[in-house]
Amino acid sequence: MGSGIASLIAVVAIMVLVFLVCRAIVLWYWRVNEGIALLKGIDEKLGQMVASGVAMQAQAAARVAPAVRAAGTR
Repeated sequence: MGSGIASLIAVVAIMVLVFLVCRAIVLWYWRVNEGIALLKGIDEKLGQMVASGVAMQAQAAARVAPAVRAAGTR
């Protein structure tokens, strides 16, 4: 009984190792890891662009607001 459980555990461990090796090969072959790295870079750059765009919009609004108020009082 004990050797049956030990062999089952050994078979499951070997299957997990084979799965992990096959997964690594597939990810390498299809260049998934490189794609993920590129997408993370794009996400960071877009975040920076959005942050700078929001700051630029706030500055533009601050410059335009007095002119709009002045135009509305004429």
